[in-house]
Amino acid sequence: MIKAIPLYIATGLEDTNGKKIIKEIFIILHDGKPVIMGSGRYANVALASNSSNPSSATEFYAIKFLKYDDQSLMFSQIAIRRFYEEINKTRTFGIDKFDHFVQYVGFSNIFTAPPYGNILREETQDEKEVLEFVSREQYDESAKRNNESVANNLPKEFLDKLQGDFFVMKAEHGTLDDLIIYQHPWRDHKLYIVSDKLGEALTEFRSRKEVFIRKLFNDLNNKAQLEERVEIGEITDFSGINILRLIGKLSNPLKYRIIIDLFTQILASVRNIHETTSEDGVLAHRDIKPGNFLISLQPPEINYFNIKISDLGFVSGVKSIIDGSDTMARSSKEPGALALGTIPFRAPEQIDNGYEIHFTISDENSDSDGNRTTLTFLNIGDKVLEPGDWLESQEVFFGSKENARQITKIEDIRIEDNLFIVTINAKIIPIVPKLYYHAYIVKQTSQHSDIFSLGSILYFLSSGGKNPEKFYTKCLEPSLSQENEDIKKIHGSCMSLAIALCLDETNVVEEEMEANKYTKYSTDFDVELMRFKKQSLFELKEKTVFGYIIHRTQTSRLGANELLHGYLKSMKINPVIRYYLTDSNGKPIPFSILFEIIKCMTRNKIHSYVSTENGNSEGANTQESATSKDCPTTIRTKSFSELDLKNLVGSIYKNLVSIKESETKSCNYNIQPYSELGEPADKILMSLRMCLPLKSKTIQDASTI
Repeated sequence: MIKAIPLYIATGLEDTNGKKIIKEIFIILHDGKPVIMGSGRYANVALASNSSNPSSATEFYAIKFLKYDDQSLMFSQIAIRRFYEEINKTRTFGIDKFDHFVQYVGFSNIFTAPPYGNILREETQDEKEVLEFVSREQYDESAKRNNESVANNLPKEFLDKLQGDFFVMKAEHGTLDDLIIYQHPWRDHKLYIVSDKLGEALTEFRSRKEVFIRKLFNDLNNKAQLEERVEIGEITDFSGINILRLIGKLSNPLKYRIIIDLFTQILASVRNIHETTSEDGVLAHRDIKPGNFLISLQPPEINYFNIKISDLGFVSGVKSIIDGSDTMARSSKEPGALALGTIPFRAPEQIDNGYEIHFTISDENSDSDGNRTTLTFLNIGDKVLEPGDWLESQEVFFGSKENARQITKIEDIRIEDNLFIVTINAKIIPIVPKLYYHAYIVKQTSQHSDIFSLGSILYFLSSGGKNPEKFYTKCLEPSLSQENEDIKKIHGSCMSLAIALCLDETNVVEEEMEANKYTKYSTDFDVELMRFKKQSLFELKEKTVFGYIIHRTQTSRLGANELLHGYLKSMKINPVIRYYLTDSNGKPIPFSILFEIIKCMTRNKIHSYVSTENGNSEGANTQESATSKDCPTTIRTKSFSELDLKNLVGSIYKNLVSIKESETKSCNYNIQPYSELGEPADKILMSLRMCLPLKSKTIQDASTI
């Protein structure tokens, strides 16, 4: 049984008389319980509509209720801050830019009695300012009073988990998780269940698309000439990843055309955040994953869809990121910390955010003004330490007594006798003098984290759902103990890229190089790489792109070339490396797409999109400090004021469009009835995902697949 009860929200808008507009919406109950669209540790998302009769509603909403955590008071308090940040960011973006962002509707409160009571509302000054802003701009006491009676109509087990605050967004028709990961049928989505109109639209959509899908797979089967025909209709449900795998068996070019078309829409959404300027400077999302991209359909036809980005609770400007004022938790060791990023799409600085070290104070006045301090770090091990990292300690103050802080930035690093000597631009005041002090190293998370996560999503799609973090650690960035110093001397710029390429068979490389020979690239090395076949620059037994890279090191000193060659041959037969560099059909991921993934995920390499260097040759990783001058598209994450983020994401976009034209040219848009419908490739995946799984009996009756 489906019914709906009213809720009242403040929209932040005023009528012509200057009175605040209160909007009535209806939270939908199914068998007496809210229809939950999503649930996490800090919030529940429930379905609502603009009608007391959901089956006749014309608009649907997603209500995000703030939860409390019965295991951690601190987590609940941190969640309040993040929740209000998300409200403000969603309101900022979701009013004027709702083509690319989830659309904001309003905010209010519902009476609850969490076990912590008013303890949760003893905010810091920053939190009070956030609450005051929301109250001043949006909140209206009458909306809260109107909601008091609602509590009697909601299940106690639902209310008992809430802190009371909620905000409302326009509901979309699913997420990228729904499209590519989950195996539930699209027709079982909550929106379609409660709405007769949407259900009718979906039924009509499926009836029109079934013929198209059968013809498509029948044509692909005929072209593929496989011993066994691929059948996609089973009793079990298919995820988008599984559908892509089956398409890849029949037509790899079509599969990658679908992937690239879909991914360029993801890029467009992120670009809208990166090119937006706030009082804190340009913005970063910092939690990019498939589940945070919404799919917006246009019923009743459902022929068109676009991708919107959501979950803006971690969005921050670069100024507040730099000074640390807008970070949920400066240490992953902090109880109840809301960690940035989501497994398996986290950047390295999100995985290692907050590792412990100990230090001694070497020199409290290392400059004439007494504003610089030199420290000696005692237990770095194989951790990566870079200028710009944050040093946090509860055992000292940084700065003067009048302006003391417990977090500061690392300005310079040098290594002496295997010890890290670190300089900070601040005086240091021990709370209690000790022989050594305990601290955390905290990595900045900003646009460079977003670029890494974008590479992770592209890898996830291309590999057929394999773990991007594992790919990174196994193939791209071995731990320091695994790297050979002689190899690093000659190939420090992109050693692991070469490892990735060593699996390409000769004919695969030659075909890809031929397809890309007219492509314009940003560096001389890229141009030479694309022309290597034509110029016959190498005569090695291993005829791969890798062989060409090895050839370029023939004159290297210390005999490192022979060492490198042996090392790479051993990597070629490594089953772990082979697994992560092939897709779910066992085919190598095309070099051109893999190259874009690697450029997004690696740092401080000649081909990287991102450099975390300060732009000089001093300090750590000196052999890789020339990144930006060698690759104009590279950005420096420590020089935020100089970032041209629009051009950065734009360059990734242009490269992928170029790849799409070369990698998928054999597709030719001649697959019938693909060209008849004139649909971009990403719409094929949407059509497949929304119409399938077709039951095997249906397909057998049609006898077309």
